[in-house]
Order: sequence, then structure tokens, then C-alpha cells
Amino acid sequence: MEILTKKTYCRICEAHCGLEVDISSEQRILSVKPDKTHPVSKGYACIKGTAAGALHNDPDRINYPMKRVSGKLTRISWDQAISEIGVKVKDLRKNHGNRSIAMYQGNPSFFSFQNIMYSSAFLESLNSENMFASHSVDGNNKYEAATQFFGRSMVHPVPDLGNINFFMCFGSNPITSQMSIIQVLNPLQKFKDIEERGGKVFLLTLVKQKLQKK
Repeated sequence: MEILTKKTYCRICEAHCGLEVDISSEQRILSVKPDKTHPVSKGYACIKGTAAGALHNDPDRINYPMKRVSGKLTRISWDQAISEIGVKVKDLRKNHGNRSIAMYQGNPSFFSFQNIMYSSAFLESLNSENMFASHSVDGNNKYEAATQFFGRSMVHPVPDLGNINFFMCFGSNPITSQMSIIQVLNPLQKFKDIEERGGKVFLLTLVKQKLQKK
């Protein structure tokens, strides 16, 4: 079996960690691992990025429209799905108004220019303002804080983790989110480095925590 290695990057968060993907001649993903030659991530990638192969190969992955018929999910054609959804959307708008329609987008969808362009245009054509996304669920606190402090929701100060000796984080878990929005690669190692040089790190999420040195 011939194996081809492709270089790419993770699209789950803004860190964009470099990845190497081994692909079989049958176009099956065999492994996903960090790219040690990547100039920015330098061989780092979190478990979410390296699990992309398992997600791609998952036998339960949905690759086509499914409709629940008599309590059971049944495969239908794209034409049928689009037609029936269109009728449902039309009825909802007629009976409940334009704002009865909402759209939700997840992280990977933001790395597709076509998705952003066409999905936004679709919602605008329906005259609905209800656009939700992963960041509107877990990131609005950062946008609001930036607005209150700096007057702009997109102005986010990036901490100089390579030189500071005290870091405190409220309402977020930077170890799992890779410090989303301010885009810090491998934050756990950077926090350990702060403590190694005598500094202190406090992460206040649901429970007050202090990062412990190994």
C-alpha cells in the first residue's frame, strides 16, 4: 500500500497548528500528527487537531441528508432535503416572522470563505438577524470586555507570556481553548515556563485553580 504524506493545518481554532497527514492510495486517512517542521507551531498540536483522522473515518459520520421517518433516520436525496427544508422555512417565516429562523456556525466553518459568504447572504435574504456561532456561546465575554475597555470588540491585548511573571485568567480555560481569539500556541507550556522562572499563574474557571509544576 502506497502512503502519501500531506502537510496541512488544523482548522478547529485560530492557532492553525501545522499537521502532517498520512493518506493511503485509497484516499483513507491513516494518521494525523503535528508537523515538526512548521515554522510557527514547531511540532505542537493539541489532541483536537490530531483526532481529525478519527473524525474523518468515523463510521457514524453523516455524509448525506437524513430524515426521521416513523422514528427512524432514513437517507434521502439532497434535492428532497433542500425542497422540504425550504417549505418548512417558508412556513415558519409566514407563521412566526423572519426572526423565527436562526443560523448556527461552528469553528471549522469559519475557515471556508464560501461558507461565510453564502451562509451570511442566505440569512440576510431571509431578513433574520439571528446568527449564532461557537464564539457567541463561549467568547462573547471577551468581546464585551474589549468593548468596555477599549471601545472596540475586536481589540484584544495579547499577553507577553514569554516575559511576564504573573498571569491571571478569568472565565476561560486557555489550556483547552488554546486561548482562543488572542491565539496563543501551546499555552500550557508557556504557563509552566512562567512558573519555572519564579512567576505565578492563576486560572479561574468554574473552580479556582493554580497550575502545579511537575
